[in-house]
Amino acid sequence: MKFTTICALLVAAVVGSPTPNPPPNVPSNMRRTQRIPLNSRSNAANSSKVFDPMTVWQQLDFVHRKYSATMVANQRNTGSPHPWSSRFHIRSVAKRNGNVPLVNYDADLWYGEIGVGTPPKPFTVVFDTGSTDLFLPSTQCEVTCDGHTRYDPAASSSAQDSGQPFMLMYGAGETAGEEYVDDVFVGGYEAKDQTVGAAWLYSLEFSKNRSFPPDSLSGLAFPEISEFEGTPLFQTLNDSSELPQSVFGFKLSTTPGDSEMVIGGTNTYLYHSDTLTYVPVTERLLAGRGG
Repeated sequence: MKFTTICALLVAAVVGSPTPNPPPNVPSNMRRTQRIPLNSRSNAANSSKVFDPMTVWQQLDFVHRKYSATMVANQRNTGSPHPWSSRFHIRSVAKRNGNVPLVNYDADLWYGEIGVGTPPKPFTVVFDTGSTDLFLPSTQCEVTCDGHTRYDPAASSSAQDSGQPFMLMYGAGETAGEEYVDDVFVGGYEAKDQTVGAAWLYSLEFSKNRSFPPDSLSGLAFPEISEFEGTPLFQTLNDSSELPQSVFGFKLSTTPGDSEMVIGGTNTYLYHSDTLTYVPVTERLLAGRGG
C-alpha cells in the first residue's frame, strides 16, 4: 500500500540519521548550542481542529509526488532505478517525454504543471478540453489572486505585450486582463511565442480560498472558439512539428499520483488499441465553455 510505503520512508528518515554520541573526555558544548524549535506546516485537521480526510489525501499526494521526483532524479543521475522506485510507479526517464503528472482535487479538478517565460517559471493549470485559451494571474491581480503564483511579464526576457485586452467567461468564473506572447513549456515540449492572458482580475470562482487550488487554466480545444488573437497552446505545439502524434491523452484517477496527461501521444499501457473506434470530427464547434 502507498500509505505503508510513505510511513516506511518517514521511519527510515528518522532512524537512518542517528546522532553519534560524543567521544569520551570531550567536554559538552550544549551551553553554546542554539536550539531552534520546529513547527509542523500542517496536520490532518482543518481549522476547526476536526479530522479532515481531504487534508490527509492531499498530504499523501504531496509526499508521493515528492518521493516520486526523488526516484526519477536518482535514476537520471545514476543510470539505474532506485530499489524502491517500483513502489512509486516510476516509469523510465526516457519514456517521460510528453508526460505531465496530474494532481486530483476533490474528484473534480485535475491539474498539472507548465513553465512560462525565460527563465521558465512554474505554474499549475487545469487542462480544459472545453475551452481554448491560456491565462495566468498577473502581478497586477490583487485580492482574488492571493495564494496563486503570479505571472510577471517584466521578469521574462521572451515576453512581448500584444496590447490586446481580453475577457473570458466560463461556466463557473470569469477573468480579464491583457494578452502577451511568451514561451510555454509542457511535458518536455516548448511552445514558442504562445499567446498568454495576463489576468488582472479573477472572479471568486478562481480564488484559492474558494476551492480552486491551481493557478489558472489552459484550454486544449479548437482555435475556432478562442477569444485570443493568437494560436491555442496545443495548436502551437502541433505546428512546431515536434510532437510524435497530433493527439493528447488523459488518465484521471482519485488515487494520489496515478493521474496523467500525455502530450503528443497516449499511454498505450492503459488500453488495448485494437478495441478503439475512431470517429472523424465533422464540425469543430462547441456550444459553451468549460471551466
